[in-house]
Amino acid sequence: VLAFTYVGGSENDRVNGIAIAPNGDIWVAGTTSSTNLPTTPSKGGAGTGTDDGFVLKFSSTLDKVIGGRYLAGAAADEALAIACRNDNVAVICGRTKSDKGLPNPGGHDQTHNGGWDGFVAVIATNGADVESFSYYGSTGDEAFTTVAIDVEGAAVVAGTTTSNDLETIPKKTLVWVEDGGRDPYYGGGGGWKEVGDDAFDKEYNGGPNDALLCRFMGDGALKIATYVGGSGEESPASVMVDADHHPVIVGTTTSANFPMPAGSSVPFGGKQDVFLISINREGLAQRYGRFVGGEEVDIATSAVMMANGNVMMTGTTTSTDLATVGVGSTRVSEGGLDGFVANVNSQDVKFMSLVGWSADDTPTCIALDTDGNVLLAGTTLSDLPDGKRIGPSQSFVAKRVFGLLEYRTPTAGGAVCTGTTQNVTWTTNDIAATATYAVETSGDDGATWTAVASALKSKSYQWKVPTPPT
Repeated sequence: VLAFTYVGGSENDRVNGIAIAPNGDIWVAGTTSSTNLPTTPSKGGAGTGTDDGFVLKFSSTLDKVIGGRYLAGAAADEALAIACRNDNVAVICGRTKSDKGLPNPGGHDQTHNGGWDGFVAVIATNGADVESFSYYGSTGDEAFTTVAIDVEGAAVVAGTTTSNDLETIPKKTLVWVEDGGRDPYYGGGGGWKEVGDDAFDKEYNGGPNDALLCRFMGDGALKIATYVGGSGEESPASVMVDADHHPVIVGTTTSANFPMPAGSSVPFGGKQDVFLISINREGLAQRYGRFVGGEEVDIATSAVMMANGNVMMTGTTTSTDLATVGVGSTRVSEGGLDGFVANVNSQDVKFMSLVGWSADDTPTCIALDTDGNVLLAGTTLSDLPDGKRIGPSQSFVAKRVFGLLEYRTPTAGGAVCTGTTQNVTWTTNDIAATATYAVETSGDDGATWTAVASALKSKSYQWKVPTPPT
């Protein structure tokens, strides 16, 4: 553990999102009933003691609170996700019932619309000043649950809605078109004509709720707003922006008629499936979509965009018929509720495997390291291989390395003579051709290791067996 800190005050506190700024500062956002969080004096607002949103900014080593503030209005407020722009400014999204008391520096909608409204807030680099704030909602309930930043620094947010009368953007407008100058007395003069385009989906699709996708500029101006869903229930897990600046959403749906491109060959699998969908950057049309799942309940919890444009996702599943794709994959359940990891694009599943141990395991977050390996975090009821479970439930962190390396020579368990040269060889499967390798030796059954060679491009090494000291 490189660094650790508690986040909270004297009452109940929950961190719902974390983001690392380009300068290394660490931001967290969440919900609290504490009134004594370490917010910025005179700028951080005050907590109400009930459900308040909050944001805190820490140094990269977690040893200092740089700034922070409450997002606390007259009713319940929840900060549910956070992301950082290239200028180290933070963008927070969530939901609120407050019709007054929240910061109001300007934005698309400054009026609460009833029930739960979604909101987007831009927080300055000092961690306290609010640069813009906007409600988004209508007669039902809205929540923004995930946020990403695009190339223009705009906040691309996804969430849920129960409203059937949301404002969608873009939308067609009526303009008066002259008819070429004919005298109106003789029937001339022109007429009204629709121009422009409507958003991808401007109508509520039914069921308990739809997903929604919006794009807010830094000043709070709303550029895209569209429904996304079918006749069942949708729940976005992660929104991303690809290299061509198009929004991509991963989530969960119960809708067999969730929007899919014409000719899609991947049917709705069962009771509840994961969905992957991309809407173009103008908010006008679907670029691609597909289901991921089996015959039972499959739930997406987190996803991340890969360098090649694929999406690496995780979640939970009770399906026993998930496809197993890729070296080292498995669909054999070890017991209880299992997690899954999948590498998916618009056409194919490139990797799919169950992740779990002896009991219920729920991956809730996913990230990629610089080598493209998967890092998972979540909760588990299992006794993990490297330690005994303490209490009924505990958090876990796991790393999934792709590909297979098989040691070949010298033969395991065989004897070699000091001073001789041995040809150390190995084979690989599904490891990049550009990968490099290291050779290490151990003289105490793996307790300690000594580096022999590194940055090898071939799959062999001529090792001279050292003579032990006398």
